[in-house]
Amino acid sequence: MWQHGITVWRNNNYTPVFDPGYEYSIAPMLVTTFGIDVNGTSSGSSVTDYPLSAGLNSTQFLLTANGSAWHISPMSAPGLCLDAGAGEVGTPITATNCSSNSPSLNWIITPFVQYGSFTMKMASPPSDSTTGRCMRVSGSNTSSGTPMVTDNCNAGYWSEMFAIQAGATL
Repeated sequence: MWQHGITVWRNNNYTPVFDPGYEYSIAPMLVTTFGIDVNGTSSGSSVTDYPLSAGLNSTQFLLTANGSAWHISPMSAPGLCLDAGAGEVGTPITATNCSSNSPSLNWIITPFVQYGSFTMKMASPPSDSTTGRCMRVSGSNTSSGTPMVTDNCNAGYWSEMFAIQAGATL
């Protein structure tokens, strides 16, 4: 029987790299039995939390590098990307056509190493924002179907932290 502890060191300043050959689930740390889900396959589809289900393509995502930012696309509709819209506080995150090349489709994914989670921040926040805007579970609600919205980034808020887990290879 093994009697010695193992120390794991995490670099506080690493930049995450996601492999485009994998699909990923993204789960709010607030309710880890949920994942984020795109409710539809057309532009304007809402993004909410939803109980994780094996094989449900709308809860699996491709993470594609776009310069120093990432596009987040649902497996159920790979031509769509998560869109922060105008980025005002409380703006619902939707899925929009990736080919629009709107700055609101770009996300900076930053590790929060203390909890092994990530924050997803708008790469181009609105001009009225002094803190940047992050994806957040609206109202820190733990009910299924709660929308993802933009809000001022607040380090350490569970509703702004997400677990990103690699799944099957493509």
